[in-house]
Amino acid sequence: MMTLAPLIALLPLRLDSVLRASGSDKEMEGGHKFGKTYHDQFRHLKYRRIQFLEVGIGGYGHHSGGESLAAWRCFFPFATIIGCDISR
Repeated sequence: MMTLAPLIALLPLRLDSVLRASGSDKEMEGGHKFGKTYHDQFRHLKYRRIQFLEVGIGGYGHHSGGESLAAWRCFFPFATIIGCDISR
């Protein structure tokens, strides 16, 4: 998905759809279901040059994480996306 992100980002897709397609816990079944709210709050920033920080990118145990980072990259074509997390 990350290799196609620059092309996907130019499409007028809803953020909840992008989060779902990426496998992010923000919109998956049994997850947070914040996708619609995030879309409503962030859609005016879609084509702007922004810096976006996500704290808590996952990757615990055998799971590598980063699904939401891929979704943000696919939604914000001109953003600098930064993710951080801690692991024990």
